[in-house]
Amino acid sequence: MGQHITGCAPHQDAGFTLVEIMIVVAIIAMLAALAIPNLLRARLAANEAVAQGTLKALCTACENFRVARSPMRFPLNMAEMTVAIPAYIDNTVDTATTGLAKKGYNFTYTRINDRQYVCSATPEIYRATGERTFSVNETGVLRAVNNNGAVIDKEADYYALTPCQ
Repeated sequence: MGQHITGCAPHQDAGFTLVEIMIVVAIIAMLAALAIPNLLRARLAANEAVAQGTLKALCTACENFRVARSPMRFPLNMAEMTVAIPAYIDNTVDTATTGLAKKGYNFTYTRINDRQYVCSATPEIYRATGERTFSVNETGVLRAVNNNGAVIDKEADYYALTPCQ
């Protein structure tokens, strides 16, 4: 009457062993180790693209400012372009005044004389927010260098840089 089934194991809880969990954690750690450097490189590239675009916009703003003046002259500083009505640039570009970097870069404007200026974008934290310093002058040619984040504020220094375009 009563049947006895042989060869069946007693019922066990369906759970993960410590070894299985450690293997999954190790796989996730390996995937993260592969992905994180790529994400950081992408962030640096994005910051550098914003810096280049901002310098081009700043160059256009300087030229627009110059032709609106009689006699023609470039602005004395960035603040002169932000307080003009209408403003030639947004005050977020004037990182020296705001004290806040824009997408990991600080922007400086150096007026040399009525007909010359140099603008540069330097990484806020070298190799963390950017690796190259970018610069533009009245010619409109964007140039770059990997110089540990030093500011370009002289025409001679600007012409020593490699053109980006």
